[in-house]
Amino acid sequence: MKYARKALEIKPDDIQSQAAYARVLWPADRTAARKYYDGLLTQAADTKAGALALQRLITDVEDPAEKGALVERFRRDFPSQWKPSLLANRDLFAWYFSREPEKGLAFAHEMLAAAGRLLPANWLPALDLAGELSMIPGSELKGFWQRITDYAQAIVDAQSLIREKKGAEALARLEKVRTPLTVEDLPQLTLVRAEAVAVSGDVPKAYEMLATELERDLVADYQEAIVRYGTMVGKSAEQVDAEIWTRRLAKAETFKEFDLSRLGGGKHVKLSDLGGKVVLVDFWFPG
Repeated sequence: MKYARKALEIKPDDIQSQAAYARVLWPADRTAARKYYDGLLTQAADTKAGALALQRLITDVEDPAEKGALVERFRRDFPSQWKPSLLANRDLFAWYFSREPEKGLAFAHEMLAAAGRLLPANWLPALDLAGELSMIPGSELKGFWQRITDYAQAIVDAQSLIREKKGAEALARLEKVRTPLTVEDLPQLTLVRAEAVAVSGDVPKAYEMLATELERDLVADYQEAIVRYGTMVGKSAEQVDAEIWTRRLAKAETFKEFDLSRLGGGKHVKLSDLGGKVVLVDFWFPG
């Protein structure tokens, strides 16, 4: 941070120096870092340096809503830097789709149309949110957005059928849908399938679908739905929670006993010596 600050003092108007200082300042003082980011983005609108700085900020921001708003800002303030190959668009789609599926679908269609205007042999720079640059062919980009669009359309169609209480038809619509590997919204697909089953009249099966998923991983997205299905089959929220934990503990595996030397030498430590304590095991391989 000291050296980044020194570079900024030497070249106070240099965008790269401002961006570098904002990046290292972020973990220590996010409010101050955001001031630097906002200032340099104002003076660097629609430039490559500004685009890189904004993408670094998008990477650092953790809140999905704020991240989505920043990607929207990127598309608005850096039109000449924006490309349909930009991987930030994938995150913007996911943000839209998780809140307003119809808006996410419309955005996917927009990206598909933009990719379709490219020549199949065109190679485009794809700049990800970490600032890493790679090249992808236009044909691959079109296929990428085609898969996302097909998936989004299936979800939106199924949700429409569910609202019409046509659960069986919704399940049929979802039967062949494949989740693109680049879209991390499997909970959404599972929830739509479970709701289609419930609307079809088999609430216990919908409950079991989510309970089985929660045995594997405590996904927060499932909580509201499984409590609702549990209520419909006569279980309280407390009973649902107790059942899930009982099922998880029944499948839990005992961790393998270890006897390892402490970092820096000294006596060994055994798992059996740590009974009753929470143990964090970090698999670390020295370089």
